[in-house]
Amino acid sequence: MYQVRDMQKSLQELTALYDLTAQLGQSTDMRRIFSILANNFSHVCPYHELSVHLYDKTTNSIIFSRSRRKRNIDIGDINVPEDILVWVLENRKIRIIPLASFTTVSEDMYLVLLPLISGGEIIGLIQLALSMNNAQITPHLQQIFCIVATHAAAAFHNALLFEKVSKRNNELVALKNKFSVVIENMIHGMLVLDKKERIQLINRKTEILFDVSPLDCVGQRVSQVFHRKNAKAINSVLQVLKKGSQAIEREVKCIHPKNGAMVLLISASVLEEENGTAGYIFILKEVACSTKLIAQAESDRMKSQFLSTVSHELKTPLNLILGSTNILLEGLVGSVNDKQHRLLNLIKDGTDRLSFLVKDLLDMARIEAEKGHMNLQAVSLDKIIESVCKNLHAMIVEKKVSIEKNYSGTNCEIVGDRDSLFYLIHNLLHNAIKFNHAGGYVKISISPWSKDSAASFVELTVADSGIGIDDKDKRLVFDEFHRAYIPDGNNQGGNGLGLSIAKKVVDMHKGKIVLKSEKNHGTVVKIILPRDLRTE
Repeated sequence: MYQVRDMQKSLQELTALYDLTAQLGQSTDMRRIFSILANNFSHVCPYHELSVHLYDKTTNSIIFSRSRRKRNIDIGDINVPEDILVWVLENRKIRIIPLASFTTVSEDMYLVLLPLISGGEIIGLIQLALSMNNAQITPHLQQIFCIVATHAAAAFHNALLFEKVSKRNNELVALKNKFSVVIENMIHGMLVLDKKERIQLINRKTEILFDVSPLDCVGQRVSQVFHRKNAKAINSVLQVLKKGSQAIEREVKCIHPKNGAMVLLISASVLEEENGTAGYIFILKEVACSTKLIAQAESDRMKSQFLSTVSHELKTPLNLILGSTNILLEGLVGSVNDKQHRLLNLIKDGTDRLSFLVKDLLDMARIEAEKGHMNLQAVSLDKIIESVCKNLHAMIVEKKVSIEKNYSGTNCEIVGDRDSLFYLIHNLLHNAIKFNHAGGYVKISISPWSKDSAASFVELTVADSGIGIDDKDKRLVFDEFHRAYIPDGNNQGGNGLGLSIAKKVVDMHKGKIVLKSEKNHGTVVKIILPRDLRTE
């Protein structure tokens, strides 16, 4: 009979234990989990008081604490000595202590402390006040306590994770809503395409610019929903990105179906993901929306084109004159007397100056034309400097100028238009050598520069030991065709376009150029450029 009763008791214990552990895994709310534990634990083992305390290891603070008393016995507040709590948490073992050892309750009451361990980490403990003698708290019962603690720890741990995920999800939803509000209220249009060139997002400004609806656009190609001329303009920019450019900025002519012609400045870049291209983003800035402004833009374009055409037309005959003069000077078609030699040298010097002027005019025309068509890519300034120095090697040797470079260990990479930056650095070094003293020096340095803690800019400095610039010329050095005063006997004057073009390049890159100079004490040019023009 005793055996049957023991079997029945064991079956009841197992059933109660199964029900308890099954219910613990059905909730992700910590208060609900505690209620399940407190309500069902008494079926496994009657208790006076059950408490659960969870703590955050990173902040070393209690994050959840609940207690439940089942029997109407006054046991007062149970303040467990700290050394006992520390022992349980450090040893990760069950601890059974007579309550009489640190309270005034009767000797037949015990406190059981069960560590809550999940994922190898202590997340808290269960505290049980039982009315039993020591013999009744058998190893079998202790094993049941540990099983309950294991399942409770898993349930509480899942609830904590769910709470963190829910909190993070709510933060992300709030952030998404904020971004949505920002995007919808941008003063510029935004268009996002996926890697298959289908529209994923357009904002309110884009709707207005192209007179389209998001419902009609999302999931469609640009050519399917935009006016033919607008689709052609956007696709022309897209093709440049698909050929390898990471970003591009270009002015394009578009048309509003109702309001007529407009000019947009499109800034576009590739959206990258781990496996390659995720899509493309276009920022659409309205530059002009009237016939008058479009005519002005067309006039500027025609002027630049005329300048470029005339310069090209001059270049060919100048090369012929220069080549013929060199042949005569070298006596390849017969000897020349001293007077003829002097006249030929005058022709050569004049032709050289005119060739430099034509070259600068061509460079200026090209840079003007590229204002809205910059080919943005990763550019290493140190590599451009090395290339320019090779290009100017003969001039450096002839002038016996030493070149000192100071950018070792510096991140010299920026995003910009390589050809324009090459011209900028070539012009600065050419001037620093040309207007230097024989045996002088040119120092080139690159260093991080920042408005705040983030080094989002680079500073390029070119300093020389040359003839310097007179005070009255400093404020005009960036003006087109302004030529600074050159001391008597020094016939090195330029055409007044070099620094003007250099400033245009810096402005194109949304940077800043500063020149400091003292007559006969050299010149220092500092240029600050953003590391990534796309983020400016």
